[in-house]
Amino acid sequence: MSGQLNGVILIADSTGILFQKTYGNKTLTERLQKETPFHLGSLSKPITAVATILLQQERLINIDSDVSKYLPDFPYINMTPRHLLSHTSEYITIKNGVNTLEK
Repeated sequence: MSGQLNGVILIADSTGILFQKTYGNKTLTERLQKETPFHLGSLSKPITAVATILLQQERLINIDSDVSKYLPDFPYINMTPRHLLSHTSEYITIKNGVNTLEK
């Protein structure tokens, strides 16, 4: 199966799904289904970054303002979207699988 797509293709517009098809296997013996979950990991980071910059360009947010300005229940102070985009907030550290607050 080398060189073949192993995943799902979805094409949609404002009217709905135009094309959807799965290719390949989930495991050695199980085919992919359209409901098969995928672990995206860091794949969503660039999408979030682009969306944030578009909001900045439209002057809907300021990436140097406190996040709490836009999300009032955000639990951390003095953290900006710029910090979050560049991973420089220095607030959350994961130790032994547990999130801890550090500065």
